[in-house]
Amino acid sequence: MIDSNILQKIIGSNVKKARTKKKLTQAQLAELAGISIPHMTNIERGKTWLGVDLLVKMSSLLDLEPYMLLVDPVSYDAPLEYQLHRQTEEFRDIFQRALQTFSDEVNSQITDTEEKDYQIAHSSRKTDGYNVAEKK
Repeated sequence: MIDSNILQKIIGSNVKKARTKKKLTQAQLAELAGISIPHMTNIERGKTWLGVDLLVKMSSLLDLEPYMLLVDPVSYDAPLEYQLHRQTEEFRDIFQRALQTFSDEVNSQITDTEEKDYQIAHSSRKTDGYNVAEKK
């Protein structure tokens, strides 16, 4: 089980990372959240708790889901990066299967066309009951 002091530090670190990513100062985020600058500083330093209402409000201001402020390690982007990685792999697999199917179909059509061309070429060489090649 995680120690509450560690959780406070995780939340504070995540708030700071998200705030700086959005290019907000502590004063700007504090004003938007309706709290004092010292309170904001203490949150980021892991010295004070956020109530649930403030946690939800802060995450909304930072364009995050509330659970993302509770996640350790500090990288709240990890879930999104993981999802994108999985989707990229799935799309790559789908694309490779589609490309293989298309390639197989094209090769089949080429083979069928070559066979028909060969048959036409050999059948047209026969005239009047004997092979044109035999005339030479």
